[in-house]
This record gives sequence, structure tokens and C-alpha cells, in this order.
Amino acid sequence: MTICRGHILNAMNDSLFDLYYNMNFVKELWGKLEIKYMKEDATSKKFLVSNFNNFKMVDERPVIKQFCELERILNHFSQHNLYMNEIVIVSSIIDKLPPS
Repeated sequence: MTICRGHILNAMNDSLFDLYYNMNFVKELWGKLEIKYMKEDATSKKFLVSNFNNFKMVDERPVIKQFCELERILNHFSQHNLYMNEIVIVSSIIDKLPPS
């Protein structure tokens, strides 16, 4: 368990390390981190969904660049374990296309 604690602490930046280095038990350390970051994760998931829902393509910009932005948003979905049915994704993208 000491190795796990060391790996977790080693992955932290200096300011986080200073806050958590005194926790001797991996379970306690993990619990504190989970509480802190689960709230942030929920907020970031809401932000991602909002970005996707509010994204609109415009005529003034190349469609390929705008599609790449949508792809980037969708890649962030998978990083946060958010998944949508492929049919919903395709339908949403079609709805986001500019009128032209």
C-alpha cells in the first residue's frame, strides 16, 4: 500500500502534494481526493454537455474546422465516461449544420 500512496502523491503537483502528503493511509488519501474531484468532475461533465448542446455551425467558418471542434468535444465525452448513442450524435450534428 505504501507504493500506491507514493504513486498517487508522485502524480500530484506541488500544491496538492503539500496538502495530502501527511495522510498515511491510501484509502484515506483516495477518499479525500475522490470527494474533492467528484464535484469538479460533475461540473465539467455539465459543461461538456452544455458545449455540445449549444454548439452551432456558421457559414462564415469552414465546415471541416467546425466539425473538428465538435469531434474534440465528443472526445472529451469519452474521457469523462459520457457516452451517446451514435444515431443521436449523427442527428445532433446534422441539426447543427448551417442552413446553407
